[in-house]
Amino acid sequence: MKISVVVPVYNEEVSIEPFLDRTINVLNQITSEYEIIFSLDPSTDKTEEKLINLASRNQNIKIITLSRRFGQPAATIAGINYSSG
Repeated sequence: MKISVVVPVYNEEVSIEPFLDRTINVLNQITSEYEIIFSLDPSTDKTEEKLINLASRNQNIKIITLSRRFGQPAATIAGINYSSG
């Protein structure tokens, strides 16, 4: 069973790593088949850079960068459409 976690983000530079640490810990207890999809509204902080760095170290992390600010509902739908779990 593959689990997909869709996370819409905007200006979350500070909270990304603590969130990932907790989420990955829980997912690893359930299954090794998971993906975490960050659906990124273009941020004014370093959220995108941080996510790219984290994704380069973990193949289960995926990033969708939206072309402009669409808001949380559209970002969530984009992530769901991209998910495979």
